[in-house]
Amino acid sequence: MRRYIFFITFLFISILFSCREIHTPLEPAGNDTGDGPGFSQILITYPIGGQTFTPGAMINIRWNWVGDAERINIELYKKDLLMLKIAENIPNESRFTWNIPLDLRNSHHYRIKITDAWNDNTYKWSGFFYILKN
Repeated sequence: MRRYIFFITFLFISILFSCREIHTPLEPAGNDTGDGPGFSQILITYPIGGQTFTPGAMINIRWNWVGDAERINIELYKKDLLMLKIAENIPNESRFTWNIPLDLRNSHHYRIKITDAWNDNTYKWSGFFYILKN
């Protein structure tokens, strides 16, 4: 019986610490962690974090920008690893329709980064969101 209780306790603690980012999608986007010096100029309004998308879906990435950035880059990250350049050097029109690639793996660690195309120090991260195959 003691071994069983020890095993269950060990398993619970292991799961708890290995999934510590599982709650990150529920945090609001816009915290200062990881944002560039110009972070106050950008607000990503969709996705904000916590949403679930499927590969092949079309989503409208939206943002508000206060400043003079004429062109932007949009990138997809899994945690801190660049997975895909969604759009490069596009007009800053506050939205972009993106078709999620079919070959992305299931994860709850995806997030979007929007950057001033001419100033890499001005960027904003979205909150973490899910991409899950049906």
